[in-house]
This record gives sequence, C-alpha cells and structure tokens, in this order.
Amino acid sequence: MLPDVLPAPCQPGPVFPLSHAAGGLVPAGPAIRARAGADPLPLGDGDWALLANLGQPVRLRLRGCGPELELGLGRGSLALVAAGVGGTVTGLAADDSLALLFPASLLPRLDLPEEVAGEVEGLGRLTLVEADELCRHLCLGLKSELRAAEGRDPYFLETLARLLVTRGLHRAVLDGDGVEGVPVRLPSHKLRKVQAFIEANLAEAVSLGDLAQVAGLSRHYFARSFKATVGCPPHRYLMERRLERCKQLLRETSLPLAQVALEVGFASQAHMTATFRRFFDSTPGQYRDGTPRR
Repeated sequence: MLPDVLPAPCQPGPVFPLSHAAGGLVPAGPAIRARAGADPLPLGDGDWALLANLGQPVRLRLRGCGPELELGLGRGSLALVAAGVGGTVTGLAADDSLALLFPASLLPRLDLPEEVAGEVEGLGRLTLVEADELCRHLCLGLKSELRAAEGRDPYFLETLARLLVTRGLHRAVLDGDGVEGVPVRLPSHKLRKVQAFIEANLAEAVSLGDLAQVAGLSRHYFARSFKATVGCPPHRYLMERRLERCKQLLRETSLPLAQVALEVGFASQAHMTATFRRFFDSTPGQYRDGTPRR
C-alpha cells in the first residue's frame, strides 16, 4: 500500500508498491514500484525500469553492469532499462522525473499487442523512447497522484502505472532507439536460413529464441541485426508472412476460415480475424468474397 505521507515535491521519494489486495479484489499481478524524483536510482538485477523526464533535457548514465551507457533524455522522453542489467542510473532531475520499476514476471500479464510481446526480449540494455501524447498524459497524471498528500486512490495509481508500462514497452519495441552502437546487419546466408525456416513453419508457434537459434546468435543480437537488415522486428516479419499466406489460401482455396487460421499459425479463427482486420481493415471473409478464386 502507499504511505500516508509522501516527501515534499523537491525531495526524492521512496520506492513503494502500487499493487494491492483490497476490497476483495485480486491483485493485478507482481508489484510495480514507483518513484517520483530519484537520483541516483539503484536497479535490481530482475527489474525492468521505465524512466520519464518531465523537465529540461538531462543526461542519463547507466553504470555497474557492462560498459557504461549514456543518453540524452529530452522533455517528455522515456528511457527503458532491460531486466538483468542492474547497476545504477544517474542524471534524473529530482523534481521532474518519474521511475517505474517492475519485474519480468509482469510482462505476460500486460495487454501487449502480439507483435510487441514477441519482441520485448530482444530489446537492448538501454532504449530511448520518444513518448507520444498518451505517454506524456499518463506520466503527468501519475506524478501528480504520487505527489498528492492525501486522497490517493491505489486502484487509480495502479491503473495509470500499468497503462504507462504497457505503452512504454509498445513504443520501445516499435519506435525505440538502442544505445549500444549501430547494429550489424545479418549476413545474407543467415538471413536466407531464417526466412526459409519461417516459410516452412508458418503453421507452428515460432519464438524469437527459435529464430535466433537458426541464425546462431543470441536473441538480443539477432533481433537488432534482423531489424537493421529487413527494416522491421522479427515478430512483425513473421506476422506479415503469416498474413500473406492467409491471403493466398483465401484466394486459391475453399478451406473453411477456421482451417485457414490453423494453416497459418493462428490459435483460432477469431485470432486470425482480429489480426487480419488490424493489418488490412477488413476481415478474411470480406477479403475472400471480394477476390476472384482460381
């Protein structure tokens, strides 16, 4: 639960949990811990950290695990530190920053889009995230609630925190910039092996680890190299190939939609329909009805 009294706005606040079990409700999952104004910020080895700068530009430094990393964080920008990094972050402004720490065990419980959830493991140690308008509003709302001397609603705080973590991870995967140098492109023979594996396994569950193993690389190195080579993350590429195969089956066969879904690796017809609609703004049935079949 939250403490009854928080420090004055000019002082760094303690870390405290946002999860709860009150009023007969089941806790939303592993605790998200928040701090408004924290420098230095120690990180546990198992913690992810989402850091927000709400004031003037600052220089963040991550020390203590591997080579020191540094990045500039503009007003309204976010930085994501991956689990397992540990160490200490310095450079956060005492009165204009927000830090959310959460364990890796929280990730499966978040409502992340499938194309994002499959790529989180491939993020580097430190990722710069340009926050969108939603992130900025969530940051400001959460900071305001954390600073309130009374009347705090733990349910509201947890909701804000979970939304911010979810949106921050989404932005990091799709638009984030790693701070570990320019990734090396995949050699053409490795790329061909990965692409052939994907084409041969469109009906199967394929993980980032499976693709990295085919390429003979670590998951993190593979994810960065694949994106640098192809222009999109591995999971996005896999999804696009599934959908292209789906369109081919819709055009050229009379297979029931449920069978088409299984043939291209979707868990159900509903899953396929929702994904198809998200990518093409129509349903598989509508696509088939409007496409002459051979």
